[in-house]
Amino acid sequence: MRSHNGAAVDRLSMDEAAFRLFYTAKSWLTDYALRCGYVERDEHNGVSTTLWNEHGTFHVRQHSDSAGRIFWDSFGSVREARARFTRAVRAINILQGPNS
Repeated sequence: MRSHNGAAVDRLSMDEAAFRLFYTAKSWLTDYALRCGYVERDEHNGVSTTLWNEHGTFHVRQHSDSAGRIFWDSFGSVREARARFTRAVRAINILQGPNS
């Protein structure tokens, strides 16, 4: 399940302009939102995958509750980071099954 750290951001009460500032048409956090400190996160059966921005670098990290860090990759663009995030989440879903 993908989620956001939407502290103080209620998607239902946002007007359209504010919504487009924080979310893309595909419901990703925008580059702006990530640079403001918001975090894209997926948790599946004890494995957490996280995408965030820090000092202009986009980070994608995955860790398991039982095994610790699986990987931590850094990228210069949000596009590359989203692609890595998506591949990592899909790999977990394939390995564990969608309803694990």
